[in-house]
Amino acid sequence: MGFCSLVQRPLEESSSVEEVSNLLKHDNWQYLMESSDISNKLNPDIIQSILHHQVSISNNSAGRLLHFFYWSEQRLGIPQKLNSFSILVIYLCNSKLFGPANGLLERMIQTHLSPLENLHSIVSSFQEVSGGATSAGDGKNMVIDILIDTYNKMGKLEESVEVILGIENAFYFPSLRCCNSLMKDLVKVNKLSLFWKVYDKMLEMKIERRSSDAKLILGEMVEMGLKPNHVAYSTLIDGFMKEGNVDEAFRVKKEMVASGIQLNRITYNMLVGGLCKRGRVEKAREILSEMDHLGWESESHTYNMLIEGYCRERNSSMAFEVLDEMTRKNLLPTVVTYSVLINGLCHSGDFSQASRVLDDMVRRGLKPNAVIYTNLIAGHCREHRFQDAIKVLEGMSEKRVAPDVFCYNSLIIGFCKDGRMEEAKPYLVEMVAKGLKPNAYTYGAFIHGHSKAGEMEKAGSYFTEMLNHGLFPNDVIYTALVDGYFKVGQVQEAILVFRTMIDRGILPDVKAYSVLIHGLARNGEMQEAMRVFSEFQEKGLVPDVYTYSVLISGFCKQAEIGKAFELHDEMCRKGVDPNIVTYSSMIDGLCKSGYIERARELFDSIPGKGLILNGFTYAAIIDGYCKSGNIMEGFRLFSEMPSRGVLPDRFVYSALLDGCCKEGNMEKALNLFQEMVGKGFATTLAFNILIDGFCKLGDLEEAQRLLADMAFQKIMANNVTYTTVMDCFCKAGKMKKAREIFLIMQENKLMPNTVTYTSLMHGYIKTGNTQEVFALFDEMKKNGIKPDELTYGLMVDAHCKEGNLLDAFELRDEILQKGMPVTSTTYDALIDAVSEKEEFSKALSLLNEMGEQGLKPTLDKCRNLICKCHGAGNLNEATTILAAMVKFGWVQDITSVNDFVGGHQNNANDEGSKKCVSETA
Repeated sequence: MGFCSLVQRPLEESSSVEEVSNLLKHDNWQYLMESSDISNKLNPDIIQSILHHQVSISNNSAGRLLHFFYWSEQRLGIPQKLNSFSILVIYLCNSKLFGPANGLLERMIQTHLSPLENLHSIVSSFQEVSGGATSAGDGKNMVIDILIDTYNKMGKLEESVEVILGIENAFYFPSLRCCNSLMKDLVKVNKLSLFWKVYDKMLEMKIERRSSDAKLILGEMVEMGLKPNHVAYSTLIDGFMKEGNVDEAFRVKKEMVASGIQLNRITYNMLVGGLCKRGRVEKAREILSEMDHLGWESESHTYNMLIEGYCRERNSSMAFEVLDEMTRKNLLPTVVTYSVLINGLCHSGDFSQASRVLDDMVRRGLKPNAVIYTNLIAGHCREHRFQDAIKVLEGMSEKRVAPDVFCYNSLIIGFCKDGRMEEAKPYLVEMVAKGLKPNAYTYGAFIHGHSKAGEMEKAGSYFTEMLNHGLFPNDVIYTALVDGYFKVGQVQEAILVFRTMIDRGILPDVKAYSVLIHGLARNGEMQEAMRVFSEFQEKGLVPDVYTYSVLISGFCKQAEIGKAFELHDEMCRKGVDPNIVTYSSMIDGLCKSGYIERARELFDSIPGKGLILNGFTYAAIIDGYCKSGNIMEGFRLFSEMPSRGVLPDRFVYSALLDGCCKEGNMEKALNLFQEMVGKGFATTLAFNILIDGFCKLGDLEEAQRLLADMAFQKIMANNVTYTTVMDCFCKAGKMKKAREIFLIMQENKLMPNTVTYTSLMHGYIKTGNTQEVFALFDEMKKNGIKPDELTYGLMVDAHCKEGNLLDAFELRDEILQKGMPVTSTTYDALIDAVSEKEEFSKALSLLNEMGEQGLKPTLDKCRNLICKCHGAGNLNEATTILAAMVKFGWVQDITSVNDFVGGHQNNANDEGSKKCVSETA
């Protein structure tokens, strides 16, 4: 919601606001207002509306608005409204006018005495300025800092503390400098209880470097003759422990003891808890022994922390040992004890032991809560034990424990992560029927699951339902949607979702930007990916190795090796170390661009960089060698892999299989394929490679056998499989069999694509069945499949063969309008057709188009056209056509019409004729 829309005002007020706003545009605004009756219309409400309006459109300088504010207050003789102060002080700070802002805040404090009211007014004004987002300009923290500093200068330290304690969102918390200054002032006047309240609030708000700064202030207290008490030292120890600075916490402990203050149970628990969270459980046991030695009786809470520490280390035997020690000391395990133990066992995958602990808990008269059941359900789901998870959920009612949202969410999230959204759906229905409200995590699970599966319509449906229930998606949900839309090729939809996330005030993190960049790169949108990459860095985010690798891979796939290496050099300069994925992508790119030697150099250098070669790296270099015709080196590397500790995967096998097929060595290919079958690597891709190999050799029988074998092994054939076999039948002129394959493909729920239709149409053209070509073209467009330049070329050829030159030229125009290239074969068909009708001027026009587009006709096409023209008695036109051929460099400038005609009459392939033609590369 925009800032102005938050203020509703009647028409007469709106008129006054507009009138004053117009006057404020002039340098002599004060004279204009004083010489009119507008000043009589002013009141605090209208002034507040004027400030709202002026700030929202940033139409005037902050200094002018401040002058207007004081002038109008003097005219009215009464104080301004609190929100008027707030909105103006924010505007002053955003304009870097901190001195005037301080003066205005002093006036605000004198006029409106309540610190909390002042704070809440400033915070709400920030939210209005930003439209509800958590960002409102650079002056945000400065306003709060100046407010607190102003209270301090006025000697109102308690009010300063009240402001800090009243802040609910860390986004509005004052700076570390401001907090330290206040804490020093509190120490000076010996208000230590307020000092520790501020310190605790800093802990709560997670202000960085809090404990070290507090320790410095503690040192100042000692220098001033003030003795820190037990609370001061304990709070410092707790702070350092929460920061993970264990050594500093123990130094404070040592100082505490040296100053004559003994640790109590609370302080010891702080040490035990902090050590356990940092994985130093044995040291925590030592602290427990020290605690016992000094006579402090341990409690269940202390032992619970130790049990949780051992559970984190997956050391269940020691966790049970602590439990036994606890019972020997007559400390009864609590619900928390059992909850921690069961959760730890679930994370270790020991569900039978977790169930026994649960039974023991019930036997001792303790009632398990929903948290314990949630941990059990989540644990089973992590191990894909969904039936056990369901039994736990259903068993809750027997124990008279009502499942809550978290219990259901654990099961739903587990199912969705496993791609079983339909099995999760009944539990969403069940939880709603029980009066439980699904939250963002519930819907997020479905959205993430369907997005991952590419089921974007269902993902969008849950997203809409989520919004309708008043729930706000977080960055994780938006990122899942963006990734999902990219996976199904809906690039614009993915970008729209990403921009919507930003518009709604959710700031994308590194992962969200990386998903966007990856999606754009994966879909070939490298220019847009680089634009987003620049935006990403402008926002102060630091790209990681994943982001760089995605971009490098994208450029490599587009054979833009130079740009890929530029990014590699940039990441190295910025201290981001390339990983094996980065180098594998670069090797793959070099191989695909024909730089096999450079690729090998990079491949050989990888161990020296401290990286381990993997299957993808080997697959890239082996594929490069196979495609460059050096299959022997590919097999040599394949043999080397086990000695390097890398087992060949299906990608390596597929690269070698493709190499064998391209070499025509089908016997070796079949042997390799049988090895793949034995290892479980016989994928759709492997079958497609082998089928394509046999099809290229015209072995239709073997291709059909492999297609049947796929069905037998329950390996799904795809568009490529069926199109390859169908194309082979088309080339053999067996159109009936080709049509059968075309229909079987559709029966198996596979939609023919542009390549499929074009292949079948080409087969019908070769057999002279142009009517089938026209029918397929109509069917194709009806099914929403867009023809490409090859499809259009076939249609032009078909119309030319039928003598439909008008339709043929209309299609040629349609190709040009769509921005597609007109192929040489299309021009050849048109030139042949117009030549048959002796429309040589049109033929000349088409030749000129070809030349301007960088295309050239074949030698036979040039000869036939000249001969037809000459044979029809059009010598002048023949000469003009020859001149065009010379102009575009298709024939030598010494060539004459007689050279073509003579060559044609004697022998179309006569050596003398060929010498007259220069076939330019």
